[in-house]
Amino acid sequence: MNKVTVVGLGLDENDITISGAEAIAESDYVIVKTKKSRTFGYFEKNGIKTASCDALYNNAENFDALNDAIAERVAKRASTHKNVVFCVNGSGYDDASVAALKKRNDVGTEFIPGVSNVSAALSLYPCSRFACASASEISLLKTVDTDIPLIITEVYDKDTASEVKLALFAFYKDDHPCFLVDKNGARKLPLHETDLNGAFSYDTALLLPPLPLTEKKRYTFSDLLTILRVLRGDNGCEWDKAQTHESIRHNAVEEAYELSAAIDENDPEKISEEAGDLLLQAVFHAEIARETCEFDVNDMLSGLCAKLIFRHTHIFGQDKAASAEEALKIWEKNKLKEKSVKTVTQNLTDVPRSMAALMRAQKVQHRAAKAGFDWKDKQGAVEKIFEEIKEVTEAVSQNNSAETEKELGDLLFALVNVCRFEGVDPEIALTGTTERFIKRFSYIENELAGSGKTPYESTLEEMDALWNEAKKHEKDI
Repeated sequence: MNKVTVVGLGLDENDITISGAEAIAESDYVIVKTKKSRTFGYFEKNGIKTASCDALYNNAENFDALNDAIAERVAKRASTHKNVVFCVNGSGYDDASVAALKKRNDVGTEFIPGVSNVSAALSLYPCSRFACASASEISLLKTVDTDIPLIITEVYDKDTASEVKLALFAFYKDDHPCFLVDKNGARKLPLHETDLNGAFSYDTALLLPPLPLTEKKRYTFSDLLTILRVLRGDNGCEWDKAQTHESIRHNAVEEAYELSAAIDENDPEKISEEAGDLLLQAVFHAEIARETCEFDVNDMLSGLCAKLIFRHTHIFGQDKAASAEEALKIWEKNKLKEKSVKTVTQNLTDVPRSMAALMRAQKVQHRAAKAGFDWKDKQGAVEKIFEEIKEVTEAVSQNNSAETEKELGDLLFALVNVCRFEGVDPEIALTGTTERFIKRFSYIENELAGSGKTPYESTLEEMDALWNEAKKHEKDI
């Protein structure tokens, strides 16, 4: 494989290291990223012949294309020369074109780092933990950890500064204080003014100090953990501090139903909100457990990730699945293996009693069916409904409440069986019916109100007639 030595030139012509100078002197081909910087003075002063990538800047459609083009040129030179040195400003490690070069399979890289503008930026805000990205990468970031300083390198002109500023507006307030840093020092200014200063160069970096929790525009999973720990801390919220696994266990069920309702409404904003509320319940349990050293959120996430990998052996293992049905079979197989389920009864018992009754019935039936205990076709399931209706009728006629309860349960179970054969979710089906009932009754009440009456003042016959009108109105729509 061809090899390229990457030399970081530092921030000025006098910053080059002894190792970097030696590598350049021993090279048979030196290519610099740009001649338009103070570091290039080193080559002029020492009469060192170089090639540059400056011409590529004018033709590139965007930063990604530019960095790929630079990497392509360097790799091409490495294929024709034995000892190629690629010189970039700063340390070399944080250069986007170097990152593009490292991704290639046709060339290897060796680093001789130089003085970094990151070091200059950190002198303003000393810390052991920070984030760093080049200006060309910042627009690609989906999240930014605003708890730590962010350093953006290669802010080499006004247009670049403008693009960086606009990208950062998603995470920081317009007037967030920041620093433009280069060899000559630092200039403090609000974020919205960072592209108004005309003094840019290839060694200019932007430093953004951390954001206080209450001033953030966007929050992260880490922020959620921080907020919960504040709420349950010594000076936190009395209600939050009082909660236990038992006291909030029903909240998750409630939030799950609210999420389901948002999905039914096809409201993305509401789906996002309700999914967040459901996430809160899981993290709340993790935080309660952390305080008693039972488990923490990382244990929860580790278990989840391990489970996903273990059950998706058609992705992370040797199994093959050409369809969703085959993938589901593999999932179920691995799930049983994971839980050490050896009998069908164990598998049925594993369906939680706390689950909604219709949903639990459907899951139990599904698992029994997989073991071969099922109707041959849906006709058998339908006929079972009529059998159960007859038994319900007999129990009611005998005024036997205990037997009626049992037979009604059998009827509901039989109806769930038909739902399963038809691919209908019984919970959704019943919810839909309930909603239609409410809408029809609303029609009744509104029509009665037009006549100066209420349901309490009307006869069943009147309301039944209006009910039929409501049904007809639904069909006409």
